[in-house]
Amino acid sequence: MPLKENGDPSICQKKVLIFSIILVSIIFIFYLSKSSSILFVSGLENNTATVTLNIAEKTNARIQAQIFLAQALTLSDKIRHLNPDKWAKTAFFGIEASIAEGEKYYRRGAYRAAQKNYQRAIRDAEKLAQTIPMVVEQNNLTGDLAIFKKDATEAMFSYSLVLKIDPANEHAKNGLVRSQSLDKVNTLIMEGVRYEKLGEIDAAIAKYSEVATLDPENPALESSKQRIKFEQRQQRYREKMSQGFSSLKNLSFSEAKILFEDAQRKNNSSEVKMALRQATNGLANQAIKSLIERGHDASKKEEWEQAATFYKRAVDKDSALANIAVLATEAKGRSTLDREIENTLSLPLGISLSDGYDNATATLQRAEAISLKGRRLSGQIMKLKHEIKLAEIPIDIIIKSDNVAFVKIHPNSNIGKFKRITLSLLPGEYLIEGHCDDGDGFQKKITVSHVFLQKEQELIAECHQNPAQ
Repeated sequence: MPLKENGDPSICQKKVLIFSIILVSIIFIFYLSKSSSILFVSGLENNTATVTLNIAEKTNARIQAQIFLAQALTLSDKIRHLNPDKWAKTAFFGIEASIAEGEKYYRRGAYRAAQKNYQRAIRDAEKLAQTIPMVVEQNNLTGDLAIFKKDATEAMFSYSLVLKIDPANEHAKNGLVRSQSLDKVNTLIMEGVRYEKLGEIDAAIAKYSEVATLDPENPALESSKQRIKFEQRQQRYREKMSQGFSSLKNLSFSEAKILFEDAQRKNNSSEVKMALRQATNGLANQAIKSLIERGHDASKKEEWEQAATFYKRAVDKDSALANIAVLATEAKGRSTLDREIENTLSLPLGISLSDGYDNATATLQRAEAISLKGRRLSGQIMKLKHEIKLAEIPIDIIIKSDNVAFVKIHPNSNIGKFKRITLSLLPGEYLIEGHCDDGDGFQKKITVSHVFLQKEQELIAECHQNPAQ
């Protein structure tokens, strides 16, 4: 607002009136010397109308200037509360200067000139007010960048400036707190990095934990956490690899494989892949070796069926084991031979010409052809020879008859009629056939074997007996 002693409306009106009277007087004197009284009266009336019109215009101009001044002062006061001397000193000074210049014109009564200055101040104030959000954002960003560059002074200045413009700005509040502890945080981070390089991970974690307490949003904190996490994984990886190689050295391939697989989950490196192949191959070789050893043990015990199974399983895992494949075939053949001998030796009535003799002699030949027989096979050969020999020794058979029946023994020959006869028959099955005078007859199957006692081999062949007997 203009000062009262210079801007009172009544004083201005008086000045205008005095100026008008002086002007009318000058005009009156001029016309008095050149024209008549009629012209004088006419000129006076016109000038009076002009003076009245000028007074109204000035009044309107003065009122409009006051309106513009009020707007300019309102905008200026709003900006002044935002501490423009900290962020827009030159621009705000220009606004204040325009208002001051307008007041000079106002005090002189140059209301239109005053209006122009007030309007300029309004435009500049509105333009400056529009830049306030951008200034706030720019200084927040400047503060963030300063924190990133570890410049605490610049960060505090930028955030403080924002808070002078907008005291409730949360970003600036947080930033100012962070910048106030920035030097200490930077020191802690450097100490943490140093401990990382020394491999003292626990000490580094302790330093970064302090940083997290002071400045949870510090950009270096997340990268430090990631480095620590990576280093911890690498450390566990190296531990598992070391333990795995120790297990390999001790031929504990199964344990080594588990350790290398654990290491691979932490770092799928070419090193761990190669180590896994070593453990896997070692495990496979160990399994093959175990199968071969079990096959050898079974062979020593002459447990040929088991030996053949173990050898075959080893060959299935590695087809390049040609010598083991031969052993598997030999063990299978020995297993088959063992079963055949046992089956022959287990005949209830022993070997006979009619039952197993040919197979027994062939089996004996195959058994004797084996160079490394072993205790079991040697015993089987002895038993088999004894059984074959028994099959070649005749057995005395006593047959009683009635001297009526005509007796035949198949497949040997006719015996004829008799009361008692002793025959020497080789072990085996025979058919006794008798023919009687009345046309009847009988047939009877007998088995001759060394397992029977003598009395069990006394036979009766008489016509009066029922064939079933």
